[in-house]
Amino acid sequence: DAASAAMLYAPSDHRVRALALANPWARGEDTYARTQLKHYYLRRLLSADFWRKVLSGRFNPRRASTDLRHNISQATTTQRADDYRTRMLQAMQSFDGSTLLLLGTQDLTGHEFQIYLGSQREHRARWQRSDVTHTLIAEADHTFSRVAWHKQMEDATADWIKSASRMRDLI
Repeated sequence: DAASAAMLYAPSDHRVRALALANPWARGEDTYARTQLKHYYLRRLLSADFWRKVLSGRFNPRRASTDLRHNISQATTTQRADDYRTRMLQAMQSFDGSTLLLLGTQDLTGHEFQIYLGSQREHRARWQRSDVTHTLIAEADHTFSRVAWHKQMEDATADWIKSASRMRDLI
């Protein structure tokens, strides 16, 4: 994912002064499971598609139960401390440029990044600095695929770039 690659690369290149990051990738067994438990299952239970599947006999309760148990098990484990996610956040600790973090509220990848970041106390402060702008695009998916979401993403990015207080050193 480009956002995650940019986080790993940016601190090593003095020419990179700012990062606009959309739904960074932070996939791990632990965070994937927590994201599924927190953001997927309830939404799925409330979806008409799920109930059509149940009523048509295409729902496999054994498989669903196995998946749920697996996610509960994985959610309570933690990944190795030296995985790429840790290296990504460590790299960002040394990045002193401005950062725009764009997240779609219906994107599981974005949720997973937030869950991972929330579990990393030593890195959280970096994302709460005044040079970090957080923008949530309501109802948007991973790629901001609807015209309205894409426009909101573009507008947020343009406003961030225009912001003299954040971009004074770029010009």
